[in-house]
Amino acid sequence: MKISINDQCGSSVKAVVNLDGNPAIVKQDYILWEGEYYKNGKWSYYEGGIGIKNGAFSVQQKSTHSSANNNITLNIVKENEIVHKEHIGRIMEMVERPNFEGDFKDILCALFEEHLKTAPQQTVEDAKARWSENASFF
Repeated sequence: MKISINDQCGSSVKAVVNLDGNPAIVKQDYILWEGEYYKNGKWSYYEGGIGIKNGAFSVQQKSTHSSANNNITLNIVKENEIVHKEHIGRIMEMVERPNFEGDFKDILCALFEEHLKTAPQQTVEDAKARWSENASFF
């Protein structure tokens, strides 16, 4: 399945895992593609996306609107079809660690951990400290 990701603002795939939760390998489990380069006024960008048959990937959305910038979406693909999509917001605004439920709990947890590896380390450390402080209240 070819899924367009990159947009004018630079949204991108940040982490990819197999359905068993292990990190996926580029050109073996999935491919990233870049399309044409566009120049649109002061914005320039590449069109692009991911090609994947089975697995999960996270997308970090970029936007010119502050409320939509750096939002994270976790996607699960089975047999060339997106079977689950989970919007989890921004790491810097999460009051607690996401609590995934249902059939996809394990793969979503693995994907979220992989995504944290790509995020700025200071943001992750601040979030983990906040999560541990708030754990006693939830």
